[in-house]
Amino acid sequence: MKFSKYHGLGNDFIIVERPDIDTQDVVKLCNRRTGIGADGVLLINPGQSAPYSMRVLNADGSEAEMCGNGLRCAAAYLVDKSLWHDQTLMLETGAGTLQVDMKDGLVSVHMGAVHDHGEKNISLDSQIVTGRFLSTGNPHFVLFGEKHYHDRSKLGPILCTHPAFKSGANISFARLNQDQSIDLVVWERGCGFTQACGTGATATAAAAWVMGRIQVGPTRICLPGGPLTISGKLNGIIMTGPAVRVYDGHADCLQ
Repeated sequence: MKFSKYHGLGNDFIIVERPDIDTQDVVKLCNRRTGIGADGVLLINPGQSAPYSMRVLNADGSEAEMCGNGLRCAAAYLVDKSLWHDQTLMLETGAGTLQVDMKDGLVSVHMGAVHDHGEKNISLDSQIVTGRFLSTGNPHFVLFGEKHYHDRSKLGPILCTHPAFKSGANISFARLNQDQSIDLVVWERGCGFTQACGTGATATAAAAWVMGRIQVGPTRICLPGGPLTISGKLNGIIMTGPAVRVYDGHADCLQ
């Protein structure tokens, strides 16, 4: 099986052009010791509402509605493979058809409208965890504050599968800096902590805006793998960052 490996700030993906792939094969490919190693697999195919579509399969084989870093990588792949020749692309995802712009070595994804579901209180044994629940194509529960940020390794896996979230949720641990930038670490459904999360960065900036923590406008989100810029407005938010080709290859374990 021919594949390409890309990453967006260390959030890495195996990209293949095929309509489907077995769950166990996804797990095998994403294994960092015995496989290629990745946070997920992106399946690129002809779309119905756009020239191309992208499906996102997490490292555990589960499917995600959308992936911001993945979409940037998919767009870069299409351009690198000469499958698309314009600087603006339309790509079909599980969260709808989205516009992607490529300029000056960066990729901007028009994420559409953010859906704010308001404050949510989650009961965990003897404590109540309060965060903001939003959807940016994927569901995100955003927690601000040093305490939650410090406790992220314990809270991430517990909150991700909490019954309060019917389909699970990505858990974003954020802390606001004096310069109005935001440090962020995200526990993602299906793969745990990642180096970067585009939908998480989008949700966190939106949460900070609606909660009045910072003014609406370009916001720098600092992830372990590097920064993303979130701009626009709640009804039309834009995520900008890099997408890098690592290498092309052939996986002998799959046909």
